[in-house]
Amino acid sequence: MASRIKRWAGRLLRPMMQSWLTQAKMSADLEAIGVRQGGYMLVHSSLSSLGFVPGSATAVVAALRDSMGLNGTLVLPSHSWLWMNKGAREFDVRRTPTCVGALPEFFRNQPSVVRSLHPTHSVAAIGPQAEPLIE
Repeated sequence: MASRIKRWAGRLLRPMMQSWLTQAKMSADLEAIGVRQGGYMLVHSSLSSLGFVPGSATAVVAALRDSMGLNGTLVLPSHSWLWMNKGAREFDVRRTPTCVGALPEFFRNQPSVVRSLHPTHSVAAIGPQAEPLIE
């Protein structure tokens, strides 16, 4: 019970204790590190490690997509090994959730995102080269 209260208090206080990371700041930071329009990007992510992000996963994915443009291809792990380790024996590329965080799970469920067929270590991708990459 005490750990649940501590976790709840942390979520409540986090926006006041950490600086906010906006979509515009993320886009500028991505450009500063060399992300260019039309390229490829594999993102291994942790939404909570970014601090408080107004717009949450929506803003992060939008910043990633904006930094790459419509001709860029974005890939995130959408692993489901946890479910298989717990005894699941069926993998549904559309319904089996990821076990690697809120951002990949949000991304996986976006329109036009495709997912590879590997039952434990799949990836999700969007962009003009998404299909060939996940094959």
